[in-house]
Amino acid sequence: MDLSGLSWGMALITPLHRERPAGAAAILMWLVPLVLLLLQRAGTRPRVRRTLGAGLAGGLMAWAGVALASFMFHLQRPGTPKERAGPFLVVHMWWTIVAVMAASLLTAALVAAFSRRHQLVRALIAAQVTQLTAYAGVFLLYAADGCLGPLNTVFDGCQWHAGNGLRVGRTVVLLTFISTVLGAGCAALVGMGAAEAVRRVRMRARARGRVRGRRAAVGGSARADVPVPALAADVPARRASIFLRAGTVLALGAPAVFLAAVATNASPASSAMASRLLQESTEPAKQPARHPGGNEPDRTPPNSESSKLRSWQTWSWLNNGGAVHTQRITRAVLALDTEILRTAAKKRHANGKVDADEKTFNRLCGALDERAAEAAGYFPVPVQDLQGPWSEALSRLRHGARNCRTVSVPPKGSPPRTPAERERLFTTSLNEISEGMRDIGNAYRSIYQAADTHGK
Repeated sequence: MDLSGLSWGMALITPLHRERPAGAAAILMWLVPLVLLLLQRAGTRPRVRRTLGAGLAGGLMAWAGVALASFMFHLQRPGTPKERAGPFLVVHMWWTIVAVMAASLLTAALVAAFSRRHQLVRALIAAQVTQLTAYAGVFLLYAADGCLGPLNTVFDGCQWHAGNGLRVGRTVVLLTFISTVLGAGCAALVGMGAAEAVRRVRMRARARGRVRGRRAAVGGSARADVPVPALAADVPARRASIFLRAGTVLALGAPAVFLAAVATNASPASSAMASRLLQESTEPAKQPARHPGGNEPDRTPPNSESSKLRSWQTWSWLNNGGAVHTQRITRAVLALDTEILRTAAKKRHANGKVDADEKTFNRLCGALDERAAEAAGYFPVPVQDLQGPWSEALSRLRHGARNCRTVSVPPKGSPPRTPAERERLFTTSLNEISEGMRDIGNAYRSIYQAADTHGK
């Protein structure tokens, strides 16, 4: 379940980091609100202190989410640090990313919803504070790993791991900076829309509850309001406000330029992420000794670096798209099965047969063929012994799906077939699809087991 959510989420947020326009939009959405904070005139500026307070509250919420994920995973930790540095640590990092993004987006939505003026500016600035505070919490979590008791992830001994915190923090920034900034803008718009809808409902309720009769002003003279003379502006307060705004712009703008450079100058990959985590979280393994003569090949034990590398490569194959392609194929087959059951439930003729919607089957089998073709066009499985069964299963599935399409809606120029022959070929194609899915399930389980053997 965790790997499934990770695969879906990574496929959703990772492509944004490879798009230069997305990076440019993120840095503009970060800096423009800060510029507006400086340029707006006195009396019309957003309330900086409340905005910063809301952002810090969101940061504490992110810290709480990261701590909760660490506590829940602490109860499931493998026995040794090497085992903890495998998929366990990467899944833990995924939930850390979820906590950071969720806190930032929720902060932006709430600040926009409860602000009367400058909703978008305040929401984006508050989300920036939340995001930076969350990054600081991620660094402390992994740098102080081993000293946090029930929040420890990999290590058991208390020691400061600054390099570990920096590398993991950099990975989190790579995967969240652009997507979180863009997502905060969308969340702020959603919050503004929700608040506006609530206000309209309240206004209508007040209008309906108003008393129609009003008192008529009888006699008396209207007293004009005496304007209150404006007090002289407090110079120290004005200076403090200027320093606060300038400090806010500097404290939020400088990290943005640095983080944007980090996020846009690297393309994150889960395999690279896992390799960095493995190198930081485990001791460097010794290289296998070579034979003195140099003629005999090295014989590496099952737990050698080569087997670990193949396990990581296989896990990366699953994480970067293998699991997603399998899920898409499964959904396409489930849609086809649903149509089969719906057709079987129809009223039968005297000969015991039912009418099938040929166009619907043609469309569903075509979608299945496309999903299988996309999976076949994905990278080959790193382990050669596993690539063969995987390819054969996809070929069988595609062959059955293509036959289903051809039989359900024959293309132009195809040889004519009798109804009995079409029925037989249609049944054969469905059986072939069923066998292909069975083979895909067996091949996928073998691939998953190969990826899960790391550290064992």
